[in-house]
Amino acid sequence: MPLIRGTLSALIICLVLVSCGGAVKDERGKKGSLFQRREKKPISVATLRVAAKEIPFVLKAKGKTEVSDKFQVKAPEVTSRVAEIYVEEGQSVEKESPLLRFDDEPLREKLELLRTEQEEAEKGLEDARYLDKNKERLLAAEKMIQEEADGLDERIQKYESTLERVKAEITSYEKQITLTEVKAPIAGLITKRDVSVGEKTEKDKLILEVVLIEPLRFIFDAPLEVVTSMKIGDPIPVVFSSLKKKEFVGAITTVGAEAGAGGDVQVKLLLPNQTQELKGEVEGEINYPTSIKEKVILIPSQALLKTERSTYVFKIVDKKAKRVPIGTAGEHGGEVIVTRGLEEGDVVITSPIQNLKDGSLVEMQSS
Repeated sequence: MPLIRGTLSALIICLVLVSCGGAVKDERGKKGSLFQRREKKPISVATLRVAAKEIPFVLKAKGKTEVSDKFQVKAPEVTSRVAEIYVEEGQSVEKESPLLRFDDEPLREKLELLRTEQEEAEKGLEDARYLDKNKERLLAAEKMIQEEADGLDERIQKYESTLERVKAEITSYEKQITLTEVKAPIAGLITKRDVSVGEKTEKDKLILEVVLIEPLRFIFDAPLEVVTSMKIGDPIPVVFSSLKKKEFVGAITTVGAEAGAGGDVQVKLLLPNQTQELKGEVEGEINYPTSIKEKVILIPSQALLKTERSTYVFKIVDKKAKRVPIGTAGEHGGEVIVTRGLEEGDVVITSPIQNLKDGSLVEMQSS
């Protein structure tokens, strides 16, 4: 009897376990709560369908300022010492302001020697002409020998040649003496001073330079199709990054007649510079709205996601957000001009974009 009871108990326990196991399996099969993943809910987004629009073509070109006039001081023909200097590099000067003075003593010494040589040549020529005029009488009176009479023509020519050379040199040195004190023929800025008081200068060495910087010229190149719409006197703004993007407005003075090898034409502006903030050659950039129309893609700035390396937008592809790198070229009417990365018909997400990821499931808002 005990054996039968034990066997019966074991059989009942097995039946219970089998029954419970089947119940667990059936429950899991119905609910799937332990093994199946929840589907993510799509993110509701505002969108914009991309379309090209016509806007005025804005010419953006880099150029450089150029001084409108300059005056250079070079050392005199005769090596001379600088006696005085009245200006410093970077200083502004008015027209007729004294710049420097050379020591004219060597010039005056040379001039004195030339004047002595002139007096001797004039006296010798006078004597030779007197003898030539009276040679027949002097020969008859045996106060002149024939050899002396025969050499009078050559002697006269020699004195005349000497006088011609000496007078030319005297004129040159007298002119140089008047130039030993140098004045500025133009108002401008001292951009070079390569000399010190007491220094001896070499012939033709550039030692001082004055440039006219008010007004300046600004030179840039523009495509031929843009140049045809330009007129003399048209105002064009120029921005200088070196002056914290300060803007100066110049007027067109010259438009080239022919295009260069690259198809561009040189354009010159006259640029006011009363404050003299622009000194010499400075690089700048123009932004010139032309009458030419171009088709561009515009999108609102809030659709852009910027990183250190690039600029992106999210567009919808197969109901998912796809991150696309784009190129931009400034703004127009508060929107961003897209140069690459998007085409007409693309659907761009305008908001929200901060928490989107590449591949996020999205649905467009009904609006």
